[in-house]
Amino acid sequence: MRIYRGFLFIHLIILFLIAAGPAGASRLEESACGGKLDIFLDTNANRDYIRENIRFVNYVRDREQAQLHLLITSQGAGGYGVEYTMLFTGLKEFRGVNDTLRCIAREPETVEQIRSKIVNRIKIGLMRYISRTPQANQVSILYSEAEQPGVIEDKWDHWVFTIGLGGGLSGEESSESYNYEFGAYADRITDDWKFNLGYGTDYSESIYDVGEKEIKKIRKRYSISALAVRSISNHWSIGATGEVSESIYYNLDFSASVAPAIEFNVFPYSQSTRRDFRFMYKLEYLFNRYNEETIFFVTEEGLGHQEFSVDLQVRENWGTLSGRVTASSYLHDLDLNQVSIIAGAGIRVTEGVSFNINARYSAVHDQISIPRRGASAEDILLRRQQIETTYNYSTSFSINYRFGSRYSNIVNPRF
Repeated sequence: MRIYRGFLFIHLIILFLIAAGPAGASRLEESACGGKLDIFLDTNANRDYIRENIRFVNYVRDREQAQLHLLITSQGAGGYGVEYTMLFTGLKEFRGVNDTLRCIAREPETVEQIRSKIVNRIKIGLMRYISRTPQANQVSILYSEAEQPGVIEDKWDHWVFTIGLGGGLSGEESSESYNYEFGAYADRITDDWKFNLGYGTDYSESIYDVGEKEIKKIRKRYSISALAVRSISNHWSIGATGEVSESIYYNLDFSASVAPAIEFNVFPYSQSTRRDFRFMYKLEYLFNRYNEETIFFVTEEGLGHQEFSVDLQVRENWGTLSGRVTASSYLHDLDLNQVSIIAGAGIRVTEGVSFNINARYSAVHDQISIPRRGASAEDILLRRQQIETTYNYSTSFSINYRFGSRYSNIVNPRF
């Protein structure tokens, strides 16, 4: 009987702690947070900086707990700049109160200047919601009047140039390797035109001592590329690409191509930071000269090639979704074709639960440059050359569940 009473007493204590714990924690959290606006910050960039510099709101861990969903996206702008889009979506009592703000960060602004610009724009956007709460009584507005900018004369005419050089060396007793790479690029982006010019080369060499035998792996590649795109409307674009290249891996001593293309975007290009649904058709002329005779008994050839692709990218409050389907073939033989499917999704299922999946599959029937002599065991193991295949694929997935305190205001960078 004493033992029974002892167990009963312990069970009563456990039940009390279970019942009182969350409620007590909730009361402590409500008291600590002082009735601030609860927001769900949906971004991977500058997250800690934003939380450290905007302290008059509460940051919650899940959208279902928030009064406001702040989604921050970005895309490239002219002159190697970046346009940040801030989508404010009201929830609960703020449902239907939505807004979108943008800011552009340009070279040569520092990281601190860019982050400060983003934080300042977020603060401006938050005022629409703070003004509807008792917190409005604690807000004051300062306005710094600046001189009106005059007409800007750009001596570079929107051209931006980049040069990069890199390399590395590593080794141990039975192997050594080194590599170097160089790149030079020029870009010009305006509302009407987009131009890209680029040159890149890389070389790597690895030597392996296997008993008394030495095995060498060499990867060498260079390419010169060009792109010109003309904006026709907020949905249509036309353009052309060109490329000259060399690659040991793909058995190419010399390759040159030129390809006009046309693209249609279901959504306006102005919404591209949040959603894209694009259709593109490209018609290409290709000339190849091979290092070795191919499985089709040729050492050089001129070919017609076509490609049709569909791209979908959506980033909304419920998560992200992306996909790409590409179908291509050579014009002289439509059986020489390839179809690729790439898909990815990150979905918020319910409070605290998210699901992520990425997958890629390609049906390959267009490997025209494979050497006729075949691949040795060393070629296969070291991936020195392209290996004949009819398909390739990759996939990954994860499911995550987060629970506990609803707030994530504190930033602690230690370790």
